Amino acid sequence: MINSFGIKSYPKALSEWGLALEGYVDAMSQNGFSPTNLLNEPNTFTNARQIIAFFRGDGVISDDLLSESTGGSPVEQCGLPAPDAVNVFGDGGVLHPTTTQFRLGAYSVWHPQRSSAMTETEADYNLFNYHFKFRKAINSGSGLALQGVVRGPVCSSTRTELVGFINALLVPGPVHYACDNAAVVKRASAILRDPFAAPRKPWGLVRDGDLWEVLRRVARTQNPNSIAISKVKGHAADQHVLDGLATQVHKDGNDAADELVTDAMRVCGDGFLSLTNLCAARLAEYVRFMAAFIRMLVDIYKTSSDLRARNQAQQIALGRGPKQLHNIPSLPLAYADAAVARPIGMFCFEFLPSSARSASESCYRQVWAFLATLRVCPVSSPQSGVTWIELLIIFNMLGGPQDLSQSNLTQCRRPQTTKQELMFFQSAVRAVVKHFVREDDQTLFKAPPTVQKRLLPLGFSTHAAKLAFVPQLSADQQSQVAKALLALRGRFTLANAAALDEGTLRLARVPLTLRKQPMWRRQLRIVDQLTVALPPPLPPECDYRPQRRADQVTLLEATKFLDAFRLVCRACSTQRTCAHVIPRSGYTWAKLTCTNRACRKIAPANSWWCACLIPWRTCSLHSVWPSRAQAQAQLRELPRNKAKRDLSTAPPPALTVKRARTALRSSPGPSSSGVAPAAISTARTPKRVALAQLDQQIATRRILAKMPKLAAKFSHLVQTPKDAEEGCRQNTSRSP
Repeated sequence: MINSFGIKSYPKALSEWGLALEGYVDAMSQNGFSPTNLLNEPNTFTNARQIIAFFRGDGVISDDLLSESTGGSPVEQCGLPAPDAVNVFGDGGVLHPTTTQFRLGAYSVWHPQRSSAMTETEADYNLFNYHFKFRKAINSGSGLALQGVVRGPVCSSTRTELVGFINALLVPGPVHYACDNAAVVKRASAILRDPFAAPRKPWGLVRDGDLWEVLRRVARTQNPNSIAISKVKGHAADQHVLDGLATQVHKDGNDAADELVTDAMRVCGDGFLSLTNLCAARLAEYVRFMAAFIRMLVDIYKTSSDLRARNQAQQIALGRGPKQLHNIPSLPLAYADAAVARPIGMFCFEFLPSSARSASESCYRQVWAFLATLRVCPVSSPQSGVTWIELLIIFNMLGGPQDLSQSNLTQCRRPQTTKQELMFFQSAVRAVVKHFVREDDQTLFKAPPTVQKRLLPLGFSTHAAKLAFVPQLSADQQSQVAKALLALRGRFTLANAAALDEGTLRLARVPLTLRKQPMWRRQLRIVDQLTVALPPPLPPECDYRPQRRADQVTLLEATKFLDAFRLVCRACSTQRTCAHVIPRSGYTWAKLTCTNRACRKIAPANSWWCACLIPWRTCSLHSVWPSRAQAQAQLRELPRNKAKRDLSTAPPPALTVKRARTALRSSPGPSSSGVAPAAISTARTPKRVALAQLDQQIATRRILAKMPKLAAKFSHLVQTPKDAEEGCRQNTSRSP
C-alpha cells in the first residue's frame, strides 16, 4: 500500500516485530546465539544499525591460515595433481548490495558425488575471528554442501566468491574449483602459477587483499599443483548447453551452488534476516521519499522563478521594477554653505610621515595643501557626509596629480582602475591627517553613524565609504562632480551632460563599480589652486624621524612622574630619587644602593618601597614605574648626529689631566669624545691646568675641522694654536 506521498506502508505484523527486538533475540537464540558479549555482559543497542553491525562483526581474518608451517595451519599438504574435471563448485552472493549498512554476504561450496563426511577441519574451522560460527554443512545423497555468511562491514560479490574458494581448499586431496566470477578466476590463476612471487603492491593496498594473502599462503602450504580453478557460465540455460557455451555438468553444479547461496542467508537466523530486510526496505523507501521531496522543491523553485519573471516583465511594461528610470536632478548632492563652512585645523608641514619615503614628498605636500584649502562643515548623525570618491574627484579638480601612484609611497606602477587610485589617495590623506590635522578635526575623517545612501540620487544603489563632513563647493563645481560620478556608470555622452544641466536626465539604478579606469577627467575643468597653497619644500638636512605629538605627551607625563617618584629603603627608611633609573632590563632587576652612608644597603629594584611605605609593585599609584622609565628612555629627544650628542651641553664625568691627555691622543678622530675644559678637575698648579686646556682645545679643533657646520655652530670652542699658547704663557707667568 502506497500513500499520497509515495511512502510504502508495511504490514502491521512486520512493523510490530521490527519494534520488538525480543523476537529477534529469540530467533537468534534458536540458532545457538546467546545475547551476551564476550565479557558475558548484556548487549545494549540503541538502533537497528548497531544490532546488524554487531552481528556482521569486524571481518578480521583468523591467524591459522596465515601460518607458513603445516603444523600451525588446518590445510593439509597434497602431492597429487589437480584433476582435469571439476570436483567442487562454489558461488557467492550479496543481499541488499546497494545499502552499505544492511548489506549481507553469503557463500556456498558444493561437492557433487561426494560420499565422505566432512572432516573436523571443514566442520569447525572459522575463517573470521568471531565467537559464533555462521556456517552449516548439508550432507545429501547426491553430494556434500557447505554454507556460510561472510563476516565484516565490507562485502562484495568478489569477496564472497573468494571466501567460498578458500573454504573449498580445506578438502583433503586435490581440488578443481569452478565459479562464475571472472575476476576471481583471473587473479587466483595468477597466484597459483607462482605463489612464491612477491606481489606488485602490498596486500594492504589491494582490494580484498587480506583474503588474497590467505589464498597465497594456502597455495604455498598445500601444493599449487594440486589446485586448479575454472570459469563456468553463470545462470546457464538449456539453450546455452545446446550452443556449447556450457556443459550439463557445469550447469547443474553452478545451479546447485546458486540455490545454496540463496538459502545460506538463513544461517544467521530468520529473525536477523527479517530485521535486515525490514531496515533495507525502509531505507530504500526513505531514499525514494527524499528524491520525490527534492523534485518537489525543484518544481517549487521553477514555478517561483517563472512567477517572478512574469511579475518583473509586467513591472517593466508599466515603467516600474529594477530597471525603472529615475529622474536625476542637475545638482543631486548637498554640500556646505559658505556661511557655515570653516577651514580644517592644520599644523605646519614640518616633516614627512614616518611611513613615507623621500620620493613621495610631493604627493604629501599636495594632499596637505588640498586639506588646507578645503572649507568644510561637520554633519550630524542623520545626514550623510561626503564620500571618498567625491573627495578624490575634488582633489583632481583643484589641480591634484593625475599620476598619484607615481608619487605614492608604494612606488608601484600606475593604477589601471579607479579602486587602485582611490586606495592610494586614502593612504596619503590618512597619513597627513594623522600627523598634521589637529586632534579635534581628526574626527571629521571617520565614518559617520548613518546608513543613508548618499549616491542614490545619482542612480547608484550601493553604499560608498563616507566621511563626517561635507565640503563647500560652488554650483559649477557641484555640477562637475555630479558629471564625474555619472561617468563611472560607463558611457556618459555630451547629450547626457546637457540633459543633466536641464534636469531631464533619466537613468536606471545600478550598483557602483570601481573596477574600470577613471573617466571623469573629461568632465572636469581643472583649476590649479594647490600650487599656491603648497608648503615650502623640506630642507635636505631635516630630520625624517620626528617625535610624534602623542609621544611628546607620553614623555612629558613620564618625566613628571619620575621627578616626583621616590624609593624608600626598607632598612633605614631613607628616600632616593629614580629620575634616570631603568628598574628592569629584560628579566633582570637593577641593583640600587641606599644613599644613607650609614646604611649603604644594595638591593634589587623590585624589593624597595615607595613613598606610601608599601612595596611599590603593589601600589596602585607607583606600580607604573617600569613603563614610565622605559617610555622616558625610548622617547627622550637626542641629536641625530653622534658628534652632536658627544658635544652636547651635558657635563661628562670628571677626568684627571693624565687620563684626559691619554683619551684624546689615543682616539683623536671625529668619533672620540670631546671633553670641555671645565670638565677637567682642578690641578695643584695653574701650569698644569693650562696644559690640560691646551690639549683639550687641540682635540676639539681637530674634531670641528672635519665638520664645518658644527664648527659654525660651536664657534666658541674653536681656538687657534697661537691663542692657546698665549693663554698658556699668561697662566705660566702667574705661577710662582
